[in-house]
Amino acid sequence: MDKKPLTLLLVEDDIDVAASIGDYFEAFGFLIDFAYSYQQALHRVRHSYFDLLILDVNLPDKDGFSLCQELKIIMGVPQPVLFLTAR
Repeated sequence: MDKKPLTLLLVEDDIDVAASIGDYFEAFGFLIDFAYSYQQALHRVRHSYFDLLILDVNLPDKDGFSLCQELKIIMGVPQPVLFLTAR
């Protein structure tokens, strides 16, 4: 029986940083999808399932904390969230 790979949504507006992080997780067998803004992340979560969400705090259209709040409180997303920040 094959084990289904874990899916991860990485929300990071810096494409180079996102690519590096994505490469790291792919090396461990994760399936990675990317969003580069608050709005893209909301769209991806509404239309796909992810086992884990990694959010950048600094996004171009809103911050990652606001995104987490909308995902958890308003949309009821139960998956774990990790924050990625240079702060």
